[in-house]
Amino acid sequence: MEKFLIKISKTQTKQPPPKDSEAPPPPSLPSVNTEKPSSSRSTEVLTEDVTNTTSSAVKRKDPDPANTKASKKRVRKFRNAWLESFDWIEEGVGPNNTTRPFCKICKINLPNNYSHLERHQDSQQHTKLKQSLMKQPLIDNIQHTKNFKTKTNKIKTAELRVIMFLIQYNLAISLISPIIDLIKAAASDSEIAKSLKCGNNTILNEEGLEEIGKIIRNQPFSLIIDETTDVSTTKCLVLIVRYFDFVPHLYVMGCICHSLHLCFSAASKKLPSHLEALTRNIYSFFAHSPKRKLELEEFQKYFSVEVHKILKMSSTRWLSLENVISRILEQWVPLQHFFISYELESNMDLAHNICSEITEINKTYLSFLGYVLNITNKINIEFQAEAPKIPTIYR
Repeated sequence: MEKFLIKISKTQTKQPPPKDSEAPPPPSLPSVNTEKPSSSRSTEVLTEDVTNTTSSAVKRKDPDPANTKASKKRVRKFRNAWLESFDWIEEGVGPNNTTRPFCKICKINLPNNYSHLERHQDSQQHTKLKQSLMKQPLIDNIQHTKNFKTKTNKIKTAELRVIMFLIQYNLAISLISPIIDLIKAAASDSEIAKSLKCGNNTILNEEGLEEIGKIIRNQPFSLIIDETTDVSTTKCLVLIVRYFDFVPHLYVMGCICHSLHLCFSAASKKLPSHLEALTRNIYSFFAHSPKRKLELEEFQKYFSVEVHKILKMSSTRWLSLENVISRILEQWVPLQHFFISYELESNMDLAHNICSEITEINKTYLSFLGYVLNITNKINIEFQAEAPKIPTIYR
């Protein structure tokens, strides 16, 4: 198809739109007119498709101006997707009961326009109001803080009641931990009882300190001083006062096991002092030498004695001395021959001293100690038993 362009000049006369009764003429392809056009309508032929030129010109004409304005006016509606993009808006009611975005922070209606919502979000007034609302505590947080303070006050009140109970009835402050444990066990369903953390190192009020001051003014007491520096490099000086509040007609009985240990230590001073040193030297000789342990094991197997290690005597365990002496007496023959052989092969002073002390007289002393310690430890174990022993004592 040949393409032509007809350019209509400004002097073109406007043609009225066809009436409803008149049908528009059928479209036809324009032909190239080589004749000179009339003066009322000047045309210029160019390369362009001009099919239906007359009919398209008619369609662009709108005889009613009111319809033209109505077609250009665009009605915007509220979109639910804006609620996800802007969490600070909600559906509001605008003029003529239309749905509009409502700003929950500024308390105003906004137009149904996404760009306007973005500008409002970045506005100075909206930003300031949002920051001020973020600083305000929520009602739930206020209620939680109030409940927490109430519970904390109840816990402190309960702890002070326990302390004042001990002071009122003149009880030892060391009973506070067992009393707290008793309260927790008896009231296991109480949140206040579960939160009690009052211990022996509880700070007393001024009245309690004055009462303690009156007591220690009239009797001996001990003062413990501890100086330390905490993580903040702050120096601290701790003063601890220990005293006994004597009660009439009350006899304070100490630890029986400790008393038996002191009695035995005093009685053992009548025996030669080198016996305890002998037990320590024998253990030290084998403690850090695997080679010596293997050599001793050969002597144990040769004399058909059980292969046992030499035990260490502990200064804090009262029942350990009997086991140490029993083990040395069990391994007496292998130990005696081992040190005789070791003394001949080396010039070690410790081996010479041990060899000179492994004698029959020392064996007799150790046998006596083993016999006495067996009786003493049985009594000691009876007093350490957790079960009641009243029927045994009566019998």
